[in-house]
Amino acid sequence: MTRSSKRVRTIVVDGVPFVWNVAHKHHVLPASSPGAGRCREVFSAYLKGIRTGPLRVWFTASESRGAGYPAAGVAWVSEGGRLVTTNLNTPGVAAAIIREALKRGWAPAISRAPFVIEAGFEMVAHFPDSLRNG
Repeated sequence: MTRSSKRVRTIVVDGVPFVWNVAHKHHVLPASSPGAGRCREVFSAYLKGIRTGPLRVWFTASESRGAGYPAAGVAWVSEGGRLVTTNLNTPGVAAAIIREALKRGWAPAISRAPFVIEAGFEMVAHFPDSLRNG
C-alpha cells in the first residue's frame, strides 16, 4: 500500500491523538561523500492540533538499505540474505514509531524544536516481525 506524501493521517496512540505522514526526500551530498544522492523516507508526527515539536524519523538508503523504492513509504534492509521490509504507511508501524519516540524522550506537548531520529532503520530493527514484513 502506498500513500501520498502530502496526506496527513490521524492515529490515536494510548489514548492520545496524533497526526502523521511519510514523505520521500532526496539526500543530496557532494559526489565524493559516502551516501551521495541517496533517497530518504521521512516519517513525521505531531500531536493533533499542535504543529510545533514534531517527530522526524529518517530512513536513509545505503548499500544494504532501501527507502521509498520500489514502493513509496517502504523501508527495506537486507539481513543475513533475507529482505526485511517495514511499511511506514501502516497504522501499526506508525503507532510503534510514535511509542518508541516517546520512550526516547520526545515530548510533543512541551517541545518547540523537532525531535529527530536519524537512525530509523536501527529503531525499527527491534520491532516484531509482524510490523517489519508488511
